[in-house]
Amino acid sequence: MSVLNTALAYAIKGVRVIPIKQGEKRPPMSGWQNAATTDPTTIRQWFEGQFKDCGLGIATGECRNR
Repeated sequence: MSVLNTALAYAIKGVRVIPIKQGEKRPPMSGWQNAATTDPTTIRQWFEGQFKDCGLGIATGECRNR
């Protein structure tokens, strides 16, 4: 299963996902706590576009800026 498909599968279950830099274990953007999402459009844009070489992370806990 691709990173994109895995991210979408988590998102369908309500798990917020975020791209993770390969080998660095950190997101490639600031404010990632609020950027983590279940939105399939955003997830596709990330993993088919600017973050296509990134791995997948999941955000645990609550988002405080909803």
